[in-house]
Formats: sequence, C-alpha cells, structure tokens
Amino acid sequence: LRATRPTNRTEPTLLCLCTPVADVDLDAAFERAADAVVHGETATLQQLLAERPMLATARSPRPHRCTLLNYLGANGFEHWRQITPPNAVAVIDLLLQAGADANAVCYTYRGGPDEDTAGLLTSSDHPRQAGLTLAMLAALARGGMRATPAWEVLIALHEGRSRRRLAQTAAAQVARAPAACGLALVASAGLGEEQLALALLDAGVDVNARQPDATTALHQAAFAGDSTLVEALLRHGADPTLRDDVHAGTAAGWAHAGGHPDLAARLG
Repeated sequence: LRATRPTNRTEPTLLCLCTPVADVDLDAAFERAADAVVHGETATLQQLLAERPMLATARSPRPHRCTLLNYLGANGFEHWRQITPPNAVAVIDLLLQAGADANAVCYTYRGGPDEDTAGLLTSSDHPRQAGLTLAMLAALARGGMRATPAWEVLIALHEGRSRRRLAQTAAAQVARAPAACGLALVASAGLGEEQLALALLDAGVDVNARQPDATTALHQAAFAGDSTLVEALLRHGADPTLRDDVHAGTAAGWAHAGGHPDLAARLG
C-alpha cells in the first residue's frame, strides 16, 4: 500500500479493491511528516505541507493506512511513533488548517477498519499521561470531529474549567444530558480527571453510574491505581461490590488487574 493523494473518501482503501500508483517521493515525505507530527516539530511539518499539500490527507504506505492526524492517537501503529508531544494541540490545529479530516479512519488493532483519531487517543495511555486527552479532543471537535455524547460533555467541562466556570458548566450539562453525564463520569475516572469527576458528582450524577459493560468510575480509577480518586469516589458513596458484565470483576479485581495490590486490598 502507498500513500495516496486526497480523495473524497475518509476511509482507507483495500489493496484488493484499488492499488494506488507508487509514489516513492510522496511516501518518503509522508514518513518525514509522520516523524514531525509525533515529535511536535511544527516548523518541519509546515514546510513539508507547503511543499506537498496533499500530505494533509495522504495515508501511510504502511498497512494501517493512518493519516498524519491519526498519528496523534498514539495507538495501534509502529511503537516508536506512539508518542504524545507537549504541543499536540498545536499539531492538530496545524493539520486541520491544512485540510486534514478530523473523522478520517484507519486500520489499527483497536477498531479494525473504522477507528478515528478520537477513538485512538481516548484509549491510549500516552495522551492521558501527558494530560492532553481532553485538550486534543476539544481541538478535534473544533475541526469537525463527530463526538460521542459522553465526550461532548467532557469537552464542555474541559472548556468550562479553562474559563473558571466548571461548576456552572457541570450543572448545565447534567440538566441537558443526564445519561451522557453518567457515561462521562466513568470516562473521566479512566482519564484521571478527578476535578471533572467531582464536578459531575456535585452536580448530581450518580456515583455508581455504569457504562454499557457495567463498569463504574470506581472500576476505572482502581484499574489506573488512582488512590486519591478512589477515596473521593468512596466518600461519595461508590459501591465497591458492583461487578462489570465482561469480567464479573469488582473494583478490587480491577485494581489487582492493573497491578495495584495495595489498592485492591483497600477495596476488597
């Protein structure tokens, strides 16, 4: 497979359906641009995009067929490029301004042939550890990303926090979309966003709200080993005996699976 010039399609093309004409120079430029993206080298990226504007929508010659924007997901492709640079938001903005598709999908392990940048980065530890997951989602949303209701809530909370209106934003979101706020609570715990989780709880979200697989915020915090958030959730009435529907695991089991035996003992 080879990097292709822009088309009106956002999905990758199977080799058996359409074999792009080889463009070795474009492939080499794409590889240089991918390195620039993951290392946050915006000057280099700008130069490459100026020389070859089609790079904004081109795809990797590798089997996963990632776009440059997909590389910000830091998930499911070559391990040496699974990096979240400190200026990831600026890189996203640059690519979107150059014409990148915020909803372009690729072939990666997590979602098969239908995984977009948002799906990749929200399941990756790299943006989470950098504390940039929500800022990156907000940037993608400004560029036209189709967000799930739960991510819409968390993006709104993230932006409300930046304006020092977190409590007011949480109350407005709970009034607007209470079910989505329950899902957002669980997601916020998975991201280690204690401040947002507590804001949702203070606005009236059930601490034992569950995702479709029955996981709770306590499950997520326990798996991450976030003892501070675990204690906060317990103070708000989180039930440590609840089990998820996939593994039938309690929060203690999730803590143990995450490699946190002391926290598992606390929850057991």
